[in-house]
Amino acid sequence: MNRNFDDLKKVGKDLAKKCCGLPLALVVLGGHLSKNLDIAEWRRLTSSVDWHALINTDSVIGAILDLSYYDMPSHLRSCFLYTIAFPEDTHIDVHLLSNLWVAEGFIPLVRGRTREEVAIKYITELAQRCMIQVAKRTHSGMISLIKVHDVLRDWGIGRARREGFIKDCHDAEDIKTHYSGEMMQCYRVVLHGLIGSKFGKSMRKLRTLLDFTLSSVNNRMKASNTLGGFNHLRVLYLQGSAENVHLPKEIGWMRYLRYIGLGGSCVYHLPSSIGNLLNLETLDASGGKLYDIPGSLWKIPTLRQVYIFWVKCWSVPRISPQSNIHVTVCYSAVIRGALVCVE
Repeated sequence: MNRNFDDLKKVGKDLAKKCCGLPLALVVLGGHLSKNLDIAEWRRLTSSVDWHALINTDSVIGAILDLSYYDMPSHLRSCFLYTIAFPEDTHIDVHLLSNLWVAEGFIPLVRGRTREEVAIKYITELAQRCMIQVAKRTHSGMISLIKVHDVLRDWGIGRARREGFIKDCHDAEDIKTHYSGEMMQCYRVVLHGLIGSKFGKSMRKLRTLLDFTLSSVNNRMKASNTLGGFNHLRVLYLQGSAENVHLPKEIGWMRYLRYIGLGGSCVYHLPSSIGNLLNLETLDASGGKLYDIPGSLWKIPTLRQVYIFWVKCWSVPRISPQSNIHVTVCYSAVIRGALVCVE
């Protein structure tokens, strides 16, 4: 055992030297090595990379990130790449992230655990591998906020584009551009800038839309030709600072939609047509505000989770105890009416 430790120590020092004193490279490599304390694997790493060909710090970091990324199982790769969708320097809420992973189908059913519990396990493993950073913990020690290092995020954006995993768009040109090395059409798009009203018509087969641009774009959200074009959408997340956002009635045409997330300081007005979403499982408004909640929402047979932070007007019929709907009111709320259940 002592000899094995001495061997690991010697090889570890050799690998550390190859990091050229770069803190991020040392941290990520250390996270990678800690998941596999096998001397043969460590020696393989030493010989598998042409370290002498890495002529600058960027190439050293890139090589180490490649090693760590491909060492992860496929489900963790997808979960990590999803974190780059959030704006730079954002503290990502673990509750929001885990719900998005579940909606995307990244989280399998595990006997004795909910999908949300499995998602938290994945977040912990990514943190142990140093692919994400813990920004905040609860009093009980649970991770509540995470962040992604700028260099890791930039590397992840390039990897996500090449694999056709997600495309980050800052303007209309990004939507139309086919990046060099992209493997396939991308079915997930994240918006960080104003795109234009014809966006929906240009990407009708989109599966996931994450929009962080709701500021002065209230009219765009009202336009039926914007969200109305996304009839194959499964996941919709909206965030911003517009005073009022009226979701168009055409959202009720998105019959495949499983998840709606609403964040930022916007006050969202939901149309009654939301009741037509017969595959909707989650309405997550824990990070945003609602003006009201249409009664048609509670009639959706697949609905199982509703997270609420703030509602101006709420008059809700009591839900049968046999219902699978779980309603969570987070922190505080301005509510009129009957609460179904409160955690």
